[in-house]
Amino acid sequence: MKKILICLVLISLGLGALSAQELNLGSFPLGEWLDDNYDAYWVFESDNISIKQDGAVVYDFKGLVSDFKVNPGMGEITISFRCDDAGRTYEFVNKIGTTDITMMFDKDNGLDYEVVMKRQ
Repeated sequence: MKKILICLVLISLGLGALSAQELNLGSFPLGEWLDDNYDAYWVFESDNISIKQDGAVVYDFKGLVSDFKVNPGMGEITISFRCDDAGRTYEFVNKIGTTDITMMFDKDNGLDYEVVMKRQ
């Protein structure tokens, strides 16, 4: 009985780790960037990403992210993640030496989006 209980606890802990990840942006730049198309501000903090409009948070990714990766590359740093709640897979690219961030996402319905956002 104890072995079964321990196995169930370990399985539930493993599934919890798969369903949502904590965000750690590492060396990705922190601050706010404006998506002019939607008049929305993407806010990157050391442990969270959120979207604001008119000063109010309209979407918070905390606890909703899976497959989170920070990828430093040649001349750029990229973060990518999946958000099942939003139905999108996101990628953000910052080229070293610039303050712009390029955001790309793929929606589950097949629509894709890309925008270059300016730091605010």
